[in-house]
Amino acid sequence: MRTFMILVLLSSLAAAQELPEAPSQRATPKSFWVAAGAYTASIIYDGETTVRGVESGCVENWNPTLYGERPGRARFYLVSAGLDGATMFASRRLVRSNNRFLRYTGWGLMSWGTEQHLHGAIHNTGFSCSAR
Repeated sequence: MRTFMILVLLSSLAAAQELPEAPSQRATPKSFWVAAGAYTASIIYDGETTVRGVESGCVENWNPTLYGERPGRARFYLVSAGLDGATMFASRRLVRSNNRFLRYTGWGLMSWGTEQHLHGAIHNTGFSCSAR
């Protein structure tokens, strides 16, 4: 009986030393939310410069099939909300992955989208056209 009690005591001590399971996904880093804010700001900057250009008589020439040749503010933001919202959702899922390649892909999606919208906004700002 004494041997049995010693075995029970030792096994309970060994069980207490087991580590808990690791979380299945990483937490979303704070830097992701900073990047998401920059991405959103670039979308707004691109949208406002596009609408301003259309109102002054220009035609959308970067994505005419997506936004139309003369997109209004509502159309631009509705299309952008769908596409860029999906991009941010996918990026967040990828950034939280345990796989390094998938994390880099998530950051790449977000930074590429930010770059594209900033490029469009800078193009819109420097572009002038006469009203037709």
